[in-house]
Amino acid sequence: MGCGGGRFPSRFWWVCLLRCRATCGGGWGGALVRCAESWRGRQRRALLLQVQRHVEQHAADAELTPATVAAAFGLSVRSLHALFTLSDCSFQQFLTRTRLHHAHALLRDPHAQHLDTASIGFTAGFGEVSTFYRRFKQRYGVTPGACRLA
Repeated sequence: MGCGGGRFPSRFWWVCLLRCRATCGGGWGGALVRCAESWRGRQRRALLLQVQRHVEQHAADAELTPATVAAAFGLSVRSLHALFTLSDCSFQQFLTRTRLHHAHALLRDPHAQHLDTASIGFTAGFGEVSTFYRRFKQRYGVTPGACRLA
C-alpha cells in the first residue's frame, strides 16, 4: 500500500520509523519490522480492551460465550482466545470474574436485599446456581449468603 493509504497512519509510520532507526544505531534493517510489531501490539491491546468492555457490558447474559463475543468482533474463537494471552487471565476467567464482581456488588447492595442469592447468581449471568455458589466461595472465601450477612 502507498504512503498514508495503507494500514499505518502516515505520520505515525515515519515517527516510529525514525525512532526505531535512532535506537538501533542508524540502521534501517530491523527498524521497519520493530515498528510494525510495535504498532500491531498496540492494536491488539486496544482490541483486547474493547472486548473486555463488551464482556463487562454483557456479562449478565447467560448465553454469552467465546463464540458470540468473537462473532461480535469479527474474530474466530481461536483468535479471541489468543487475544486474551495479552492479559493475566483467559476469556473464561475474565467472564467469571466479571460475573462474580457483579454478584458481589448486588449482595452488598441494600436495594437488592429483596433478591435471594440464587436470583443474584442468575442476574449476574450464571446459568447454574451450584456453579455460582462454588465459584463465589472459591473467589471470596465465603458463601454468597455469608457475604450478604457480613
